[in-house]
Amino acid sequence: MENAISLTFGRRGACQIQIPADNLKCQFHAPTPVKSISEDLAHGLESPLNYPSLRQAVVPGDQIVLVVDRQTPQAESLILGVWTKLEASGVSAEDVTILVPAALTPSGNPDLRRLLPAEVREKVALKTHDPTDEKSLGYLATTTGGERIYLNQDLLNADLPILIGGVGFDPVLGFRGGGSAIYPGLSSVDAIRKSIGQGHEELAPDDSRPLRQMIDEVTWMLGLQYAVQVVPAVGDGVSEIVVGQVDAAFQKACLQLTETWTLPKMARSDMVIVAIDQDAQGHSWFQLGAALDVARQLVSREGRIVALTELRSDLTPGIQLLREVRSPRDALKPLRDAQPIDMTPAAQIAKALDWAGVSLLSNLPGDLVEELGMLPLDQTEELQRLVESEDSIAVVQSGQHVFVRKQKAETPKS
Repeated sequence: MENAISLTFGRRGACQIQIPADNLKCQFHAPTPVKSISEDLAHGLESPLNYPSLRQAVVPGDQIVLVVDRQTPQAESLILGVWTKLEASGVSAEDVTILVPAALTPSGNPDLRRLLPAEVREKVALKTHDPTDEKSLGYLATTTGGERIYLNQDLLNADLPILIGGVGFDPVLGFRGGGSAIYPGLSSVDAIRKSIGQGHEELAPDDSRPLRQMIDEVTWMLGLQYAVQVVPAVGDGVSEIVVGQVDAAFQKACLQLTETWTLPKMARSDMVIVAIDQDAQGHSWFQLGAALDVARQLVSREGRIVALTELRSDLTPGIQLLREVRSPRDALKPLRDAQPIDMTPAAQIAKALDWAGVSLLSNLPGDLVEELGMLPLDQTEELQRLVESEDSIAVVQSGQHVFVRKQKAETPKS
């Protein structure tokens, strides 16, 4: 008996493969999107966690800043839903600013006002934080560790900042979300530079981490209260919306993320097929690195990882370094020394290549894929031939969002 498995990847990529039932050791299904973002958001805004409804929290004349994390699924729909409630409370469009954190890598700046009514769209300000502009920064406070914190002036001057952001697993932070949309993305170049790291493989997402602790302290010093937190679904979808006081909303969203996007670690498979979506952050080396890191934890030593993407991206500094070294392991120390902005995905890709063979379906030139140490796949038909050569296979959908839970070591008997 064979299982027919359908996979989607990138924006429009799709394929179907046949895997004998005895050979399929693991299949991870990504959560599906909610039926109605507008209805779920409206309910959350009316009955938030540990906070009054939005209509009770604002009055006409309030300066409202919507801080929108770049990694927020369906951000335009969420902004429309929040604006609908603000308008009903008498807030003027001229008093609303959408503030987007700085990007670590060059990326487009879509108009997040796109779904707003035409008569409102041009009145709502849309700003992207520029960490190089010192005049845009104001002093907030000094942390308990002696770090002077500077944040965007529009945020500091707001009567009510509303955080709109996605939650996700993060190798450096543990959990991305909550105040991580504020700091360091709305701070200085120095703060952003200090946040770059390779992550902590030995820690669980909810373990204490220095940068996460600083973010939580900055959030507290700022007095940020109101947040809309969303859990991703397959593609650029939303599987849950949580509204409320920032800590309560963040914690509940993280619990839902853990429940729906965690894969228990099991016996390793000879082959891991991982599909990678175009999500709210895009379709870049960052998504590929995160997905290969998941696959590395599931595949046997010297096994085969097959990554399904529609990747078409310029080489970033860390990926370029991978192209230049003789072996993937040789890239790790230079990455730690140079700390490029793409340090995390470059290190994740290097570790995966050092552990197993990697075949990549992408829109990249085949010779470039080979120079990076991977085997290019030209078409999905090749995947079926690879599948037929392996006896144990794991399949992971939307691999860039997944967390592989490590088994706890047994306590020795006395």
